[in-house]
Amino acid sequence: MQRLTRWTFSVIGGTATVGMRSEGSKDGWSAVGYFTLQYMGKAGAITMRDALNQNITEAEQQYANDIAGKKHSKEGDKKYEEMIALAKEAVTNNEVTDDSLQSIANSLLLVWIVWFLDVKAYENLDAKITELDTELENSIYTKEGVVFDDYEDYLAELEEARDGGTFNPNELDSIQPRADRLLKAGVVAALTDGQTDNVTGMMTNPSFTKSNDGWTFTKNGNGDFKNDNTNVSEVWNGREWNVTQELTGLPEGSYQVTMQGFYSPSSQNDNKWQEGWGQEGDETNKILASLFGNDASTPLHHVMDFPQDEKLTDDMDEITWMRVCPASMYVMEKHLHRLFLRQIRKIILVLCLAMWVKTEYFVWG
Repeated sequence: MQRLTRWTFSVIGGTATVGMRSEGSKDGWSAVGYFTLQYMGKAGAITMRDALNQNITEAEQQYANDIAGKKHSKEGDKKYEEMIALAKEAVTNNEVTDDSLQSIANSLLLVWIVWFLDVKAYENLDAKITELDTELENSIYTKEGVVFDDYEDYLAELEEARDGGTFNPNELDSIQPRADRLLKAGVVAALTDGQTDNVTGMMTNPSFTKSNDGWTFTKNGNGDFKNDNTNVSEVWNGREWNVTQELTGLPEGSYQVTMQGFYSPSSQNDNKWQEGWGQEGDETNKILASLFGNDASTPLHHVMDFPQDEKLTDDMDEITWMRVCPASMYVMEKHLHRLFLRQIRKIILVLCLAMWVKTEYFVWG
């Protein structure tokens, strides 16, 4: 005995797609065979006019449920109202052909897609305003009492455009760059007027917070610039390389840069630097990495500049040099050095900054 599944559907525009599908099944099994397709005539079939009328009803319901109560643009409202009015007029006009009705239905669908993007843009706008306001409130400049009038005026303009529905969603990606320009201009003015001497706020990711964003890495030969989702970055197995960030538009004058960093001749002691430490004529511990700003530079600290006299963690190596000191010293593994770094030497820079570390012919790793 045949077990048949039947269903009646309508064809609008001349195209029919038939088949079977499963949604949400995990371990189900299905089999299919013996398809047939029969034309039942026009009686009871949905027409293009019926379909468009249904689309209008659904669009109005979705607008009431999903759009009306959310922030969106007035321009979006205008386009929606014009499209709904056009669709309703076409449905009641029997002289409008099915092809024209189909075109209007497609346009109505397109308007709805734009609506979705419009609402999403306003949600992102709201989040961006909150983000910028929070960053300003927590910035080192606000804590110093510096006021950025142009920056705050821009945030106020964004809030007004959001609340009044006049914000253009196409301008969403331009918010951050403009805010950055206004903040930079405000800091330069504050530096010039003597309101602050802090330039760190103009840097991108100065603390390497879980990434190397904002820093440019160039190399000649080997070298990997890595950040293991921490607040410290490293160049591994590098010979000649630069990690830099350039700040432009600064007022002329002297600048002081401070960092925490260290140099290890070889993390695995491949060149026997540990045995040579403190020995007369030792060349294995020559420091080949430096902090620089423009043409001024100073060597980094050697990893052994600040050894510990007790084992603070399980992940430390004990190294003893009888000629250097009577007691054992503990050296941290490379990923724990950041916990005990001392402040690096300070240098004076001139004009604009292009800073961090550079090396000459060494292999670390």
